[in-house]
Amino acid sequence: MMHLTDNKGYYEDQEVQVLELGYFESQVSMTIILPKVKNGLQNVLRGMNGQKLLTLVESVSSKAVIIELPKFKMENSFNLNDALLKLGLSEAFSDNADFSKMTGTRVKISEVVHKSFIK
Repeated sequence: MMHLTDNKGYYEDQEVQVLELGYFESQVSMTIILPKVKNGLQNVLRGMNGQKLLTLVESVSSKAVIIELPKFKMENSFNLNDALLKLGLSEAFSDNADFSKMTGTRVKISEVVHKSFIK
């Protein structure tokens, strides 16, 4: 269990508490959204969309908080091929791909995977 008293990005409304934890010497942070109602995660997720998430993240401000958070480990892997193809990068995946400024060998992209790990 992590016990910490510090100034962190924090916001709350009637539905959720939002905590922003910055990674050491980085501009990257993890945002934790905790429903206030026990077993209320499904209600929060049903009402969540991109704009709501952005509003919550932008609403945090530095406050003195007491944090008690269980230690956890989480790992995810996402294949980005479909998203990149929809963005118009189809040539990079085809035999017509031109990466000659990077390598003298004819290559193409076969798979793009984003992996994340939190410990």
